Amino acid sequence: RLMITGEESLSASSYSDFASLTSIGTLWVIISVLLYHFPSAWGSVELVTWTLNVGVLGVGAGTSGLLATFVIQHPRLELMGWFPFSVINGVTGLLGFKLQRSFPVLLSALALAIVSIRASLFISDVTGSTVAGICSFGLLGFAVIAAAQELDRSSQGFTAKGRRVEQARAM
Repeated sequence: RLMITGEESLSASSYSDFASLTSIGTLWVIISVLLYHFPSAWGSVELVTWTLNVGVLGVGAGTSGLLATFVIQHPRLELMGWFPFSVINGVTGLLGFKLQRSFPVLLSALALAIVSIRASLFISDVTGSTVAGICSFGLLGFAVIAAAQELDRSSQGFTAKGRRVEQARAM
C-alpha cells in the first residue's frame, strides 16, 4: 500500500492492510506445518524453516499493525487489544518449540516482553507505585521464562521419546 498510495504514516493503514498481512502469514505457517508433518520432495528442512520464518514474520508484523491501528482508532479500549496479541504470539512460540525452530520462539519472546512491559506500566499507573510496576514486570518475565523452559524440557522429552520409538521400529 505504501508503494501505491505514497502514504508513510501508520494511521493511513487500515485494518484490512494488516489483516491481509496476518492472513498471508498464517497461510505460510500452515504450509510450513504441513511440509513438516508430511515430508516429501518439497519437505526439506530449509523450505520448512523458510516458510515458517516468513509466515511468523508476517503474522507478527500483521498483529502488531492491527494492535497499533486499534490503539490509534480506539485509545480508550487499548488494553483489550493486548489480549489477542499476547495469545497469537504465545501460540507462535509454542509452534516454534513444536517444530524446533528458533526464529518463531525469538519473535514470541520479543512480543511477550513488550506485553510484559505494557502490563507493568498499567499496574504502575493503577497502583500509583513504580515499585509495583517493576515487581509485576519481574514476575511476568519470570513466568514467561519458566513457561519457556518447561516447554523446552517437554519438547526435548517428546523428541527423545519419538527417537526411541523410531529406533525400536528400525530393529
